[in-house]
Amino acid sequence: PYFEDLDFPKMRYSLFCGEALYGDVVKEWTAIVPNAKVYNVYGPTEATIFCSQYEIPRDREIVCANGIVNIGIPLTNTDLIIVDEQLRPAKAGERGELCIGGLQVTQGYIHNESLNQSAFFECNGRRYYRSGDICFTDESGYLMYSGRLDSQIKIQGFRIELSEIEFQARAAVDPFGVAAVAVADDKGMYEIHLFVNNPDVNVSETIAILKQKLPVYMIPKQIHGIEAFPLNVNGKIDRKLLKTSLIK
Repeated sequence: PYFEDLDFPKMRYSLFCGEALYGDVVKEWTAIVPNAKVYNVYGPTEATIFCSQYEIPRDREIVCANGIVNIGIPLTNTDLIIVDEQLRPAKAGERGELCIGGLQVTQGYIHNESLNQSAFFECNGRRYYRSGDICFTDESGYLMYSGRLDSQIKIQGFRIELSEIEFQARAAVDPFGVAAVAVADDKGMYEIHLFVNNPDVNVSETIAILKQKLPVYMIPKQIHGIEAFPLNVNGKIDRKLLKTSLIK
């Protein structure tokens, strides 16, 4: 709500790195920094902070998927591949886990060999770190971010990405933020819950809008309005804590 009061004409560079970056947010930001180069950069700590980048264009549409800005192309001396559940390279356009190789990647975790075995693997003679992020490559070669592996679930036999629900929900409750989480009931069946950082959210109206945009099996079972999202030590939305709040 404060963007219209800001103006930073002398800023030269602006980098976003952390959680998924939404296209509508970065459009507002680029207007505030009219002379800056703005980048969406990606990378976990295990790859020395960031290892890919996408410069936000000012003269054409921003490349997004589900409203999320793409994470661009690898930096020099970095190799990014997408693999399937068997850790085999995925086909072009196929979703899978993004894995990182190259000079920036850590040699491993100290005194934690079990974690090293699960977090790293070799493919075509190169060592890779498993990011846990779901991505795919678009026709232009950009890496499109689709969420975390633990945000991909199956309901009624359909594979669901919670980021798609969040994309439609953000439009329904604009300008408030959202977070979708999935919890299993006592029978092991997943239920989707949507959190909105607006305690006065109109639940029935939001559900009605979502029913126009999403299939019935993707409609949240409940919508929870909260004052603010809990954050973890990295400053990101603490989805684990949101899940815990649903367990009775």
